Amino acid sequence: MNFRRQRTRSRRSSLNAMINTEKWRSFPKRISHADNDLLEEDSTDEDSPKTANLSDLTQEFFGRESVSEEQIDQDVEVRLSRKQTLILATMVPDEILLLENFDEKREPKRFVGVLLMADVSGYTALSERYTNSGKGGTYRLTVTLNTYLGSLIEVIYSHGGDIIKFAGDAFLALWKTDKRSYLNHTIHTAIACALIIQHSFGSYETDVKVNLKVKLAISAGNLLFAPIGKGIDMNYIIFGLPVLEAKTAESLCLSGEVKLTPTAWGHCYSRNYDYVSHDDGHVTIKSILYDPREKDVTKPFLGFSGMLRQIKKPLIGIENLPENLLDVTKTKIGWESLKANEALNVRKTILIAEERNIGSEIRKFMIRPVLTQIDAHQPLEYLTEMRHVSVLFITLKPRNCPFPQLITIVNNSYQITCEIVYKSMGCVNKIILFDKDIMILVVFGLRGFKHESEAQAALKCASGIKKSLSALDGVLEVSIGVTTGQVYCGVIGHPLRREFTIIGAVVNKAARFMCYFRNKITCDETTFVKSKMSSNGFTLQPAADLKGINHPGKIFEYTEEIRVKELYDIPVLPPLLNRNDEFEYFQNWIDNTHLSFRDFDALLFIGEFCSGKTRLLEWLTRYVKNKGLRTCHLSLSSIHSATPYLALGQIVNEMLGLKEPITGFSKEEKIVQMLNSYNSDLCYLNNIIKVRFAYHEGIYTQDENTTCKI
Repeated sequence: MNFRRQRTRSRRSSLNAMINTEKWRSFPKRISHADNDLLEEDSTDEDSPKTANLSDLTQEFFGRESVSEEQIDQDVEVRLSRKQTLILATMVPDEILLLENFDEKREPKRFVGVLLMADVSGYTALSERYTNSGKGGTYRLTVTLNTYLGSLIEVIYSHGGDIIKFAGDAFLALWKTDKRSYLNHTIHTAIACALIIQHSFGSYETDVKVNLKVKLAISAGNLLFAPIGKGIDMNYIIFGLPVLEAKTAESLCLSGEVKLTPTAWGHCYSRNYDYVSHDDGHVTIKSILYDPREKDVTKPFLGFSGMLRQIKKPLIGIENLPENLLDVTKTKIGWESLKANEALNVRKTILIAEERNIGSEIRKFMIRPVLTQIDAHQPLEYLTEMRHVSVLFITLKPRNCPFPQLITIVNNSYQITCEIVYKSMGCVNKIILFDKDIMILVVFGLRGFKHESEAQAALKCASGIKKSLSALDGVLEVSIGVTTGQVYCGVIGHPLRREFTIIGAVVNKAARFMCYFRNKITCDETTFVKSKMSSNGFTLQPAADLKGINHPGKIFEYTEEIRVKELYDIPVLPPLLNRNDEFEYFQNWIDNTHLSFRDFDALLFIGEFCSGKTRLLEWLTRYVKNKGLRTCHLSLSSIHSATPYLALGQIVNEMLGLKEPITGFSKEEKIVQMLNSYNSDLCYLNNIIKVRFAYHEGIYTQDENTTCKI
């Protein structure tokens, strides 16, 4: 827009505004609500803007620079060596390696299986003890974790299981059943595996006098496995009633115990086990008396004397295998020698990745630090370090719905989170669905993503995520815990099944904040101080008793709306330098609201980055509020351009005085009250502003063109 007094354009003041209303005469004028006549005027001004120019201008400033398919292909379709493909295969479960296709439009896999949930205690204490021990603590911590956890994983794979999901200090193992196997036999295999783990590794004392203990829970039933995400941000979830039951049983389990859910126990023969039955239906297995797979049912079980394991050093990793072994030609002799190698005996399924040449597809499930290390042909051990990061722990409470709808909610939530986090230079580390809620872990400050103000970026990202996810259909509430501090970062597990993870008290604290303070963004004092943001957006919370945290310190709730509200309620307006023309035009425009028609009912400010657009809008909004006029304030982000009608829906909610989450039919009732009548055509607004008006009969016979016109 050009102002009355022409002034030289500078870097400091680069707002483009148009104050000469004659320039807009060539466009149709908007009908005022107070006038039914359509007034048009033609302009002979040679400087009248053309439609094409306006389109170019709009595209220049509002065109979303999304990642194109070519860019995605360029990122994931790289030439991988056999060693790189095998390394990638160790980072994902067998279900990913066995996927028939990796298309985005894929159906979830349904199967019957047995789950073993393991929860290892002592990770955080071990991490802090090694960190405070001096030089070499990080390396010793990695060796200890991989030695212990690798031993557990090796027992599981030697019994035919698969580590389907890691979740910090817990993991989930899976045994699938088919038509050729009995479910009770599969459950027995999981029980035998669990008892061997407890007898061999139930309590492991480290060299720093910290005991690592494990508790195990077993469930069985129908499961769904679904890849989620798109492009280069893929992940996967496994869920079903057995997952929820396993989580419940694990919470009731003590260290050193093996507990079965009532459903899993219902498939077992009680005579085969020495057990303790509890009032809630759960069963604690002490030992095996008979093997149900034996033909002679009277033959007693001989015990685990020949099956017990000892803690040993982890096997050599794939990246440390000799090149001449991995680069053998695909002759029968060469391939068989690779399969017979001791390092691959435990999990030969990873060879499927090489046989199917799916390394470029597996890359989509990796986070950036891991990919960078693999592409540079560097060992994953080099990722091991103690690092200062900011952690976001997000939990979403979805409404009760069938599993197919839940998949859609999880998929949409994950994609939105990935997009917002990527723009904020963060990493989505994992997504977990072990409970009724959806949990997502985000980290700021990992290698390759380091910048000056991670705490501030984390809080702003949390605010954007909460707004966007709360607007999703099916999400009841969003709770986010944000903490800042030092954590252990590294790849842990078995050389043939591992995952990049972060461990530390900071992660646990974020998880406790997320669970205790529902539907809020809460942070610790370190995040509050390091964010260097105005205290207007922070509210001190009352002292809370958090599980496992003796002294959590000060806890703050962060809300951008509080900061905006307090900013606009200042009675005295401070001057805004070098914006007299813009303010004068805006003031005249506001004062003309009583007219039957105006040239236009919207103002658009276009300017370069950091030219003061946001500051000007805040000042104008404050001016309007002090005049007693109602305003709607909305901070747009990239997710608004990716989600149809999201901004419109949020503006309508503000106009109606509604706050997320919206329950019942309060939104529909307010709309009908405003109209003073009910119109059957209101159903056309259902998908636009997220309402649920009843569809009339004629809508099902209308074609798409008629629906669009209405």
